Amino acid sequence: MKRILSLVFGIIAMTTALAVGVYLVFQAARGPHHLSGLVAIVSDEARHKGYLGIGCELAPREEAARFGYQWVIVVTEVLPDSPAESAGLRVGDLIVQVDGKALDSLEAVKRFGSTWKPDQVVQLRVYRLVEKATRAEELRIDVRLMNFEEHRNLLDRAPDMANFKAGRLDDYEEGIVVARFQNRHVAISCRDKRVFALRTVCPHCADQVRTVNWLESEQKFKCPGCGAGFCMTGVRFEGPASRALERVAIKRTQDGELEVDPGRRFRNESGQWDGPAAYVVKRHPEDRAGRPPEVSPDKPLEHWLKQLKSTNAKERAQAAWELGYNRLGSRLAPPSFKDSLTAQEKETVVSYLLEALKDQDAAIRRQAGHSLGYLESGNDKVRAALQAAANDPAPRVRVAAVGALWRITKGEVFLSAILEALKDNSAKVRLDAVQAVTFGADHKKAVAPLIALLKDPDAEVRMAAADVLSRHCLVLSGEAKEAVPALVELLGDEDSQLRGHARSGLGGIGPEAKAALPALLKALRKGENTAWAIGKIGSDGKTVIPALVGALTHKDERLRSEAAYALGRLGAEANSAAPALQKATTDKDVNVRVAARLALWRATGDEKQIGVALTEAAESKSAALGNACVWLGSIGPPGLSALVDSIKHPSAKVREMAIMGLGASGADMPKQTVPALIDAVKDSDPKVREAAARSLRGLDPEAAKKAGIKE
Repeated sequence: MKRILSLVFGIIAMTTALAVGVYLVFQAARGPHHLSGLVAIVSDEARHKGYLGIGCELAPREEAARFGYQWVIVVTEVLPDSPAESAGLRVGDLIVQVDGKALDSLEAVKRFGSTWKPDQVVQLRVYRLVEKATRAEELRIDVRLMNFEEHRNLLDRAPDMANFKAGRLDDYEEGIVVARFQNRHVAISCRDKRVFALRTVCPHCADQVRTVNWLESEQKFKCPGCGAGFCMTGVRFEGPASRALERVAIKRTQDGELEVDPGRRFRNESGQWDGPAAYVVKRHPEDRAGRPPEVSPDKPLEHWLKQLKSTNAKERAQAAWELGYNRLGSRLAPPSFKDSLTAQEKETVVSYLLEALKDQDAAIRRQAGHSLGYLESGNDKVRAALQAAANDPAPRVRVAAVGALWRITKGEVFLSAILEALKDNSAKVRLDAVQAVTFGADHKKAVAPLIALLKDPDAEVRMAAADVLSRHCLVLSGEAKEAVPALVELLGDEDSQLRGHARSGLGGIGPEAKAALPALLKALRKGENTAWAIGKIGSDGKTVIPALVGALTHKDERLRSEAAYALGRLGAEANSAAPALQKATTDKDVNVRVAARLALWRATGDEKQIGVALTEAAESKSAALGNACVWLGSIGPPGLSALVDSIKHPSAKVREMAIMGLGASGADMPKQTVPALIDAVKDSDPKVREAAARSLRGLDPEAAKKAGIKE
């Protein structure tokens, strides 16, 4: 709220009517300490106005242009029990018209809300971003406005709407729920290194503002009224509630404190939980490609070794994680880490972690075992210590130890132990086991147990199982085809993240998932972005190409570009789509234009399209070039050859990204790749040289040595 207030003061001369008519009155009713000298002005006008009960601000101009408007107002807050909430307005909704009139000028923006009267019915035309903002729904919402006293009464009943400080980031530990802010209807959790704030009001009983209680012994939020249950992340897993708890805005201020804004709310069902204001990162987990967090080596190795001996258990756990992930796991880390750990230092780290494996605190033993799993291979001492830890009295330590042994040795006996842990009575142990399956070689034996966990009573286990299953599908491809029926069922889940994992898994399986095409096409026609999965599976000879062509004109540019790339994957089979692709080369979005040109090349054989596409992408200030090179690297020999040819492109940016696309593909390279990279090591651009050296070391270490490239 304070952020919005400062914004209003910043543009007060431009949008006085907007601010006074809608937002400042929202605060004014709380008392003069909120608005200082403006309160008298606001209060005089306030008593004769009508109110929606929202906070709002101007959307960025590019967001407005996306929907064909000059000005768009974004809803930043919705007052509980207000006419706006009753009518269905949500945080993040984009208001583009009022009573049939667009906000087509600054004057129209200034007038927004300034002439409203109590009991007046206002018709709003709204766009709502859904599916993690991959598509937008158009809505028409009628709202009967309330008067000043009604508005003030609602504010008096909602003390939880004010911003408040919630301590420092380090106060929140992984897997712990802090419920001390219940008087503000907020609980704060940390999961997967993300700290987020939940609004602890049951969505099923929202009309009664019924608070859900955190039950530590059962590790869930429980509504005392309807009986709905929610896991620590807010996902519903039992009871009549139809959706998850809402999350509210949280940020880290300049003084290092966390600040919570309960007035800004985010729904999982609308894909809003992944927005930047919905969480604060404590430490980035590895993403799907195995890339590490963007961290800087601001603390030397000696710091973490010393901290591992700290008397504070939380500090020891942090050190054990840091030594594993960013030191032993340095082969996954940025180049700055790769040369920072000598063989002697590595041996020292291992010895410290082996000591931590005997720590009196089970959490430190578990983290030490997990960190030792980052070793590419382990000596007899490491293996013996981990095997001893595999008999630890703490189940989670045992799972971490066998997970590390599985990763180091690839021994089937350890995989069997992990798969057995997937059936454990403890949800936390099952969750650890799911994560342990992720490490090491993806194995077909894990597919069936992961499928079974998609029905797990614990929402976190279900989510993790869906994620890991999708990764297995990406690696195993057709060997994971037994997962198709379960993933198709998951496509209909209410949780957008689960649906995303289902799409990813089905696309990873590829042509063996043809039975999923009807469900994927149905979702595509509804505006869900299933185009990538469809392209990976292939055409059915009837409905796929027309459906993808239809998606080329969808109002969401991300769906349009994915549809173009999907058609490109079909190659010459998509020749009938050439006219639509040619038209898409004039799309207003550069990502769509680039994707359409590359798809035209694959559909018609016109190789000139490659150079035009990459040049246009390089000239844009967007991710279009990176997306194009990754796509080329993913489609096999034709795309790889195109990337090799692009190492000679006039643009240094294209040369660099082409080399990176080759390095990221993981496929067998054309024979001309190594000579081209050796030439690129001598490129005039330092970034191109660095990318070429890195790729050459990975593809052909011997050739890299001969070229004088150091390890």
